[in-house]
Amino acid sequence: MVFQNGFEFHAYLEKMLDGIKQEQIEKELEKLDFYHTVKGFPEWVDDELVYFNQQVRSMASPKKPLKASNTFKLQAGLPHEVEKAEKERLKQCGVQTDKNLKRLKRTIDKITIQDYDFIANTSNLISFSTPKDGRYIRDIVLVDTKVDDELDVFYIISRKARLVSLWTIKKSKDNKFIPRLTKKQSKKYRQP
Repeated sequence: MVFQNGFEFHAYLEKMLDGIKQEQIEKELEKLDFYHTVKGFPEWVDDELVYFNQQVRSMASPKKPLKASNTFKLQAGLPHEVEKAEKERLKQCGVQTDKNLKRLKRTIDKITIQDYDFIANTSNLISFSTPKDGRYIRDIVLVDTKVDDELDVFYIISRKARLVSLWTIKKSKDNKFIPRLTKKQSKKYRQP
């Protein structure tokens, strides 16, 4: 293989590394099971969600908001909380402020443990992951339909009381959120 200039070589290396990263991601994802409300949850979800919530409560500060990843901070419109080098690295990976928040010129604050307790129930639970064939909930996706008048806000929250990621969708005209999956998305989730 012959490269005409350094840019071609750099582009080739990035393409190869992206392929390797994608393989590693897919390999890691094979070690997990994902459940979604559209497909139904297993009968043990209520019991395991209690344990998950207990651990989140024990790891969270009663006075401060939950800790947030840099990804969450950028997506929530809080880039001032992220160091410049990390912000640039995440932007190169495609992480940016949520498009609805950007359009509406808004931010979403980090939630407190009290906010978490208000939304952490099976009626707001959209999906969760477990180790392959296990019952130990690793992280959850919750929807908060009350925090904003125009948007439904989705949080990925880890067992360590950490806000991992966030995204929003516009509320429907009747203000009722109905979870949906495309056929492609549906393949990722396990049937209980």
